[in-house]
Order: sequence, then structure tokens, then C-alpha cells
Amino acid sequence: MQPQLWDELAGSSSRPAKGARPCRKRGEGVETVQAYAALRSASGRSRFDPGAPVTTANVREFHADPETRATAARILTALGFTVTGSGPLGVSFSGPADLVERIFRVTLACPPPASLSIPDELAPVVERVSLSGEVTFWDPTTRRGSVADKE
Repeated sequence: MQPQLWDELAGSSSRPAKGARPCRKRGEGVETVQAYAALRSASGRSRFDPGAPVTTANVREFHADPETRATAARILTALGFTVTGSGPLGVSFSGPADLVERIFRVTLACPPPASLSIPDELAPVVERVSLSGEVTFWDPTTRRGSVADKE
């Protein structure tokens, strides 16, 4: 099966081939981009620091405070994005591809870049922004391996 987008798979019984990438080049139907903003922690520790692994024992040290989360959501909304969810570690959002390219100073390609430039207004509350990655189908009945691996 050819690489497919998540929205093409919604409501479909087909599964992508193992290793398929859910992306297309601009102009081939990708107009809305999903992204994730990793928030700065209240403790000042970065979960991206190789010397600071996140574990179940220390995960709260990497949580952002509620004000940081609200500020990030407010700024993203003011920039024209739709906030789709948030948690103690980050904010999920979406927006038109051209807005993502302009705000985060990036040219979208397939595969997408690993991380984006952070605009000055987001830098005090956001540590890293990344585009959504590859779709993985998971078998919730076994909690092991992807469905695509079993076909």
C-alpha cells in the first residue's frame, strides 16, 4: 500500500504497509498540519537534555506550571492556530500549512523536519515544537506490536 495520511485512513479498514509514511508533499492534499509544543518545565529542567532522562520517579520535575500551559495556548491561538489539547508537558495544535511555514520559518517537506524554529513570543514558554510523526497502528487487545506488523 502507498503511504497514506491519517484522514484518508479514518473510517477505513485498510492498514498501511509496515514502514509506510503518512505524509505527502505540499499541493497533494496536505493543507492542515498537526504539531506539538513541548513546554518549559516549572523546575527549569529540560526533558531534551541527554543527561536528564525522564523516569516515572522524576516526571513531575518536567511538568510545566498551569500558567505556562495557558500562556502557550493563548499565544498559539493568537497566532492563528487551533489548540487541540494540552497536558503538563505540552500543547497540541493544528493550523494551515502556510501558517506553520510562516510562523515557524520552515519549508514543509516529506518527511517533516524533526523540530521547528520557535518564534520569539513563544520562546519563554515553549522549549521545542515538532510536527506530528508517523501514524502507528496499535492493537489495544494485546498491547503488543502494531496491527500493521500482524498483517
